Amino acid sequence: MQDYEAPTSSNREKPRNHSHKRHYTFMIITDEAGQGIRQFTLSHVPALVLVYSVFALSLVILCFMIYAGIYIHRSSSMKRELTAQVAHLTSENKKLSKENSELHDEADQLMVAVNNYRSAEEKAAKTEEEMKIPSGFPLSSSAQMKAGKDNPNGTGKEDGKEGGNPIVIFTASAGSQIIASGSGTVQSVTDDAEYGHTITIDHGNGYLSIYRNAGSPLVKAGATVQRGDALFMIGTKNTNVGYQIQKDDQYVNPEEIIDING
Repeated sequence: MQDYEAPTSSNREKPRNHSHKRHYTFMIITDEAGQGIRQFTLSHVPALVLVYSVFALSLVILCFMIYAGIYIHRSSSMKRELTAQVAHLTSENKKLSKENSELHDEADQLMVAVNNYRSAEEKAAKTEEEMKIPSGFPLSSSAQMKAGKDNPNGTGKEDGKEGGNPIVIFTASAGSQIIASGSGTVQSVTDDAEYGHTITIDHGNGYLSIYRNAGSPLVKAGATVQRGDALFMIGTKNTNVGYQIQKDDQYVNPEEIIDING
C-alpha cells in the first residue's frame, strides 16, 4: 500500500496571471470620393492621451469661442455707444457751429454799431469843436457892417488911426438879438465906456469873442452858452454893436473868422 502525500502549498501548481490589453479602434469617415472609411487602433494609454487631448483642445476652443463671443458683444456695445457719442457730438457740433455763426453775426452787428457810435461820437466831437470856433454871425438877423479899429484911449468913439484893435461895427434892427458866435463860457460881463456893456466869451480853444452894446446883458459871468444863445436884445436905442475876436490873447480881424452867411 502506497503512502499518499497530501499536497502542500509548496508543491501546489500556482495559477498563471494572464494580462488582457485593451485596444481602441477609431474610424474616420470622409465624404471625399475614393477615401472611404479609415480606421486605426490604439492601445489603452495612447487612446486616453488622445481622448484627453481632444477634450482639452475642445475645452480650449469652447473657452475661446465664449471669450470671442463676449469680446464681440462688448465690441458691438462699445461700437453702439461710440456711434451714439459720435452722433451726439455731431449734433452738438452743428449746434455750436450755428451758435458760433450767430455770435459772429452778432459780433459783426455789434462792430458796426460800435463803429457807427464812434463815428457819431467823432462827428459830434468834431461838431462840438467846430461850434466852439466863433465863426457864427453874431446877430439873429441881417445887419449893416463896417470894419474899423477901436479907440484904445476909451473916449467912446472909434477912429481909424493905427494902434487900435480890429473891430466890426454892426447896425442892427430893433427886435433882433445879439447872439453867441460860438459855444463857450461867459468869462466876464463888464461896463464899457464906449458902448455901455461888454460880454466876453471864452471858447476854450484860444478864442475869445467880445460883444459890445448898450443894451442889458442877458447872461452872467460863468454861464455856459451855446452858439446862437441870446446875449443882448436890440432896441431902438442900442442898434450899434461892436464885435471883436481874440486868438491866443491877440486881436484878429473878425472878418477873417466870421461866416457872413452864418
